Amino acid sequence: MNRKSIRLLLLRYYEKPLVLLFDKLGFSPNGVTFFGLTITLIAAVFVSQGQFILGSILILLGGALDLIDGGLGVLGVGSLFIIYRPMFTDINTVIQVLSGFSLGAS
Repeated sequence: MNRKSIRLLLLRYYEKPLVLLFDKLGFSPNGVTFFGLTITLIAAVFVSQGQFILGSILILLGGALDLIDGGLGVLGVGSLFIIYRPMFTDINTVIQVLSGFSLGAS
């Protein structure tokens, strides 16, 4: 199984159904993004407390929402912020998690 076939499986069985669900529930791409950021912030707190398994699960969940907000953006739901949001949130997520590790180490 190569990268392209994995991506197609994710698109078909994960991204498309959840994008349609989030759209039907009235979520905007920005709302999903900030929900994901909140989850990764909570993950950073757990990591800083030494709870690495729970923190890792929350990091994966927050990252999984990154596919959903992009899919909602492709549907045309959103604003001009959607152009810059992915870069900002991805960098912010990394900073949050690394901050959690550094707080836990001190």
